[in-house]
Amino acid sequence: MVLRNIKKRNLYEEIISEIIQYIQEENIKPGDKLPTENEFVEIFQVSKTAIREALSVLVAKGIIEKRSGVGSILKEINGSKVIEPFTQKLMMEEQTLKEILEFRRGIEIEATALAAQRATREQLEAIENAHLELIEVNHNGGIGIEED
Repeated sequence: MVLRNIKKRNLYEEIISEIIQYIQEENIKPGDKLPTENEFVEIFQVSKTAIREALSVLVAKGIIEKRSGVGSILKEINGSKVIEPFTQKLMMEEQTLKEILEFRRGIEIEATALAAQRATREQLEAIENAHLELIEVNHNGGIGIEED
């Protein structure tokens, strides 16, 4: 058995992950109201301070907005706002990150094969020309970022 370092996470980070998972699983839509602070206290069995800290972070990240007398409302969000907490978690968990990279490799290889099978003659010629331009730039000592 190999022992690994334990990554300490703050309670509010755990609450944030749970709230985001709740939003996804319950299919909460922008404009929908989230449970109240007191309801979150009951659900998570934590202090109101921890809930407020988690909600403040979600407000700062633009995921929710707090309206006086109404509560916490889900805002219109893009994927990066939801993915960020999970990305941070993945960076802490090296094994999980390796598994995701392996999964991506499989998906990307299959996507490349499908693109090659479905490419038109014009697309294949454009790829070949771009490749030749990249080779030329590299021979002349350039990096070839634009050509790539």
